[in-house]
Amino acid sequence: MGVRGLTTFVKSQEKKYLKSYKLHNCKILLDGNSIASNLFIWSHIESAFGGDYDKFAKYVREFFKVLLKCEIQPLVVFDGGYEVRKLKTVYSRMREKYRSIRLTQPLFGSLNFPLFMKTVFREVLTELKIPFAQCDFEADDELAALARQFQCPILSYDSDFYIYDVTYIPLPTLCLEPIALKPTSLDENSKSKYYLDCKVYNVDSLIDSFGGLDKSMLPLLAVLLGNDYIKRSVFKTFYQNLKIPKGKTSALQRRIKAVIGWLRNETFESAVNKVMGRMKKHKRKYAIEQLKRIVNGYVQCTSVLSEYLTAVPENVKTFNPINSVSKEDSWKTEHQVVDIINHFDKKIEFMDKTLEPIENTTNVSEDGSQSSSEEQESDDSGSEHSDGDDDVVGKEKPKTILSSIQDEETQIGNIPKWLLDHARKGNVQSCIIDIMILKQYFVPPQVEDFTLSSSQFISLRILSGVVGLLLGKCDQLLKYWVRNGSHLDWFTIEPIHETASLKFPPCGSVLEVSETLRRAVLLEVAEVDINLTTLPEEWHLFVVALIYWLKNMNEPVATESHLHTMVMCLVTLFAVDRHIGVHRNKQTFRKKYKNFVNRV
Repeated sequence: MGVRGLTTFVKSQEKKYLKSYKLHNCKILLDGNSIASNLFIWSHIESAFGGDYDKFAKYVREFFKVLLKCEIQPLVVFDGGYEVRKLKTVYSRMREKYRSIRLTQPLFGSLNFPLFMKTVFREVLTELKIPFAQCDFEADDELAALARQFQCPILSYDSDFYIYDVTYIPLPTLCLEPIALKPTSLDENSKSKYYLDCKVYNVDSLIDSFGGLDKSMLPLLAVLLGNDYIKRSVFKTFYQNLKIPKGKTSALQRRIKAVIGWLRNETFESAVNKVMGRMKKHKRKYAIEQLKRIVNGYVQCTSVLSEYLTAVPENVKTFNPINSVSKEDSWKTEHQVVDIINHFDKKIEFMDKTLEPIENTTNVSEDGSQSSSEEQESDDSGSEHSDGDDDVVGKEKPKTILSSIQDEETQIGNIPKWLLDHARKGNVQSCIIDIMILKQYFVPPQVEDFTLSSSQFISLRILSGVVGLLLGKCDQLLKYWVRNGSHLDWFTIEPIHETASLKFPPCGSVLEVSETLRRAVLLEVAEVDINLTTLPEEWHLFVVALIYWLKNMNEPVATESHLHTMVMCLVTLFAVDRHIGVHRNKQTFRKKYKNFVNRV
């Protein structure tokens, strides 16, 4: 999600907010999406040509082996589907990715995440038997709840974790070179002989630096600064009355200090009253509902994924960094905050029209000068270029959005238990949640020739079968978001509910159907007629996909060269690499197998 400017704010005063720590012999929660993306960046793999998944898998494997060498037990949590309230951000980011891809040039270090990056990441986790799970929606709240439950830190690169009352390790502070522990540092009950240098953050370091800001105010700070769910521009009238000091730091950094300074002199209830009281009446209901949702997330204490993360070895200790907050002390005022938010919308209609002026006497620059918020540069993503299609995306009325938000939990409950269970185990892609809850599918942007149709159009028949199986005979057609030329566009997909000889079973009954029938459904939807019994079982899906691709490929037309290339990849990855190891460099191969090759 991310709080505007908070990462830079903390980094600018790193010595004040971050404490050095020797990480070893403990559990640690990993933000799967964040870690996968950053590892791909660190691997320096050329992304202009997609893939290089074997190199990425090797890099991911090495990363986790370093953690395991230090007896660090990783538990990985991934994001799930998109929430309705985040859709405008989703559309905006897809457009931005298309703009970035259009300008991609291999020699200039362009960064584009390949299509199966997260899939490869998960396969390595499975290979190394590292526990992982997938949230129903965004992972931040769930990670925080798990961190409180397991009493362990979160490794990520997301400014939201500067607000949650958990121990947070910013990923860039983690040194991946294991350091030997001195004999005096060794715990006789621990197998760990190495540690990793890192820096840990706890909210106490932030609130103490501002003279004891009440911890319950931090979620409100995040809301006022803006994130993916609520833009700072919503609080325009608040900022017009907030005095922001002049100084050498950026306007955003000074704004953060000013907001914190103002919050120090308020209670949670008085702050909410003053902020909401300055909003136009028709915007208050929407703002308070968003505030409620965000604050509830920051103080959430219960997890739905803990049962999906298997127990860790007994010798792994509870993380205990400097100034860590005990589970019992965490968010003492959380229930008061939630009660205030829950009851606030009932009295908002009767709010006093005479509003108290917002005073800020604590954040004046050294020369005593002050400046109004109108002087600050705009950093709010709410004004991004929209490609002229604002009538299509992101313009839903607040009432519609609120109704959708309230329906999400109900709709999750309507997903068949077997499917939801597999989704939470991370066995199915998060797009399944988008299809079932939002009735939308988002084609991931990738590097390709924008003068041709999207390369993913070839899979439309497969997707239509998936939609028909998941939604049954639903009145609402699926909205399919995809590239049209170099711009984002959408059209509807007609689901397939049956083939010439088969009717699809209801989604809730899929596991009751024989495996033979399930395979038949797949083959008939793909229109592939082949006897797979002569092939190794692990090749079956690959061969079906290959035949489907060759039959339906028309831009360009498939040739024998395409077929030979794919077969050689299959042989290399599934046979050669398994027998002699991964060798992509002629010199290293010759060095290891020179004598053998000469004998042959």
